[in-house]
Amino acid sequence: MIASNYTEFRNNMKELLDQVEENQETLILKRGSGKGAVIISLEEYNSIMETMHLLGSKSNAKRLFESIEQLNNDNISTKTLIVD
Repeated sequence: MIASNYTEFRNNMKELLDQVEENQETLILKRGSGKGAVIISLEEYNSIMETMHLLGSKSNAKRLFESIEQLNNDNISTKTLIVD
């Protein structure tokens, strides 16, 4: 996690944004008002949105967690795909 105030961010914007994109860093942008902002990469944002979508319905979330539990308990099976 990187933290920067507004002046530092303005002066080093390219370098800070490069770090966010290349290293999957989270940038906390602090402002004098006490409020701030968080800057994340587009890839990280898309990942969060996908997770929210997948867990958005109770039935889908339940199925995903059951699958993870099965995997953790080595309760898996494999199938051979038929290719035409």
